[in-house]
Amino acid sequence: MQAQSIAATAVLAESMGTAAAALSKVNAAASVQTTQKAMQDFIRQQEIAGLSEEMVDDALADAFDEPGTEAEADHLVTQVLAEVGVQATSGLVAAPDARLPQAEQEKQGEGEISDAELRRLLASL
Repeated sequence: MQAQSIAATAVLAESMGTAAAALSKVNAAASVQTTQKAMQDFIRQQEIAGLSEEMVDDALADAFDEPGTEAEADHLVTQVLAEVGVQATSGLVAAPDARLPQAEQEKQGEGEISDAELRRLLASL
């Protein structure tokens, strides 16, 4: 048992030495000033991108938040589709209007639950 413990400690010490050597090489290769400069440049570019995004959002909101803009856009889309020869509803399938069986049952007994049904529901909790 003690021999296994000593062997495990030796393997751990060797692994730690290898890791320390690898980290020393990384530290020698990486310059702190270069890394800091890269991080500062990245932060600056993120701030610029954020400001640009805000400006574009504000400009789009100002341009399209006028009354009637949506109706005008719909009209233009319909006009373009008509010129191309495509009808906006040509590929749409009519939605079924049949009621679901569950909805019919709920409609028939709306608001009425028998005592037996109520007990069953409470027991299932």
